[in-house]
Amino acid sequence: MNYLFPNPYLKEEEGLRFIESVMRYLISSTEISVKDTLKSVEQIDSKVKETLMTTAQKLVEQGSILDKREVLIKQLTRKFGLSDQEKILISSITDKDKLDIALDEIIFAESKRRLIELLQ
Repeated sequence: MNYLFPNPYLKEEEGLRFIESVMRYLISSTEISVKDTLKSVEQIDSKVKETLMTTAQKLVEQGSILDKREVLIKQLTRKFGLSDQEKILISSITDKDKLDIALDEIIFAESKRRLIELLQ
């Protein structure tokens, strides 16, 4: 029996959005692991688990993209120097593959122009 959330509430889109918000907070703002959070949620409802799995995957991917942007900005700044506009451009990239290619190419790059072109 589910005492935490009434079952009909979990079937409504509004209820799922609420639970997703709570889980986003727990995963991004506390030290509770995604795995432990999902174990707890498994006991609530399979639809909730599905929603949270998707949310957790998105958060992990967003973190990965943010890390790649920061590393690329740091490396390019150190190797060539970057203007504020170029930093803004790199910070706006959401394509993980483009970031990976640029990070691989920076080792051999003789100018930042080629790397900036790869990101556009």
